[in-house]
Amino acid sequence: GVHPDIPAFSDHVDGFHDFVYNRAEMYDDGDHGTACISIMNRVVPDARYIVYKIHDEDGYNALTDVLEAFNQVIVDHPDVLNNSWGLSEVREIEGMTWVDANRVLNETLQRVDAAGILISTSAGNGSYDGTFTDEQLPEGSRYTISTGATTIMGEIAGFSDLDAHVFAPGHLVYVTRSAANNDFWSGTSFSGPFTTAAVAVIENYGNTLGRELTRDEVVSILQESGSPQSSTIIGHDGQARRFEFRALDYQRLVQHLQENYR
Repeated sequence: GVHPDIPAFSDHVDGFHDFVYNRAEMYDDGDHGTACISIMNRVVPDARYIVYKIHDEDGYNALTDVLEAFNQVIVDHPDVLNNSWGLSEVREIEGMTWVDANRVLNETLQRVDAAGILISTSAGNGSYDGTFTDEQLPEGSRYTISTGATTIMGEIAGFSDLDAHVFAPGHLVYVTRSAANNDFWSGTSFSGPFTTAAVAVIENYGNTLGRELTRDEVVSILQESGSPQSSTIIGHDGQARRFEFRALDYQRLVQHLQENYR
């Protein structure tokens, strides 16, 4: 959800859809959505938002609510969709097998992608686990742009999955929780919005040129403009290894767009 009384961006919310409690007024019973928007708002302060509430007050979501939300996304047709969540609890799939639930969700993501909506996701907090497969959605889907998390020192965060196209700050990120409360939160939930904002910049730049950039083009832009970094990680086997990655870099991103897209 989103709190309605945040001076920086409350009047930037053009729509609010509550698929959990069906409330018409804006609210946030976990501060999570507000925190994510606050990150994007600091990067692209002129952005407009549509909010799709799919989690209950305990942080759970139901697959049927998720699917309804994606149907509404296709109707609303935003430029880019931020997904700081994962389908990871047994109660979420409502009696379906894990394989079937993920198949249905991935088919829905494919429909959103086919509609020309760019899907940005958080890589997940699995401690270096995860691969680009349809077993861990939405972040593992081939139709999304996935973001991992780095620490305040620029290293890969120990909680971050590694199957990401790009990495962004996700450790002790300064967020707005409500009109009266700011905090430092950690998780790939908060690295994802940095990339979502970057994707919005790319999309807007393409629009000024009369070009509709595809997901693959956007991924290439993020990776080619990302700062090449490496980090030492300790795997579950206790072995240390160097991990090469691309860190989101807004200055390099803007330069890359100006130099290569005219």
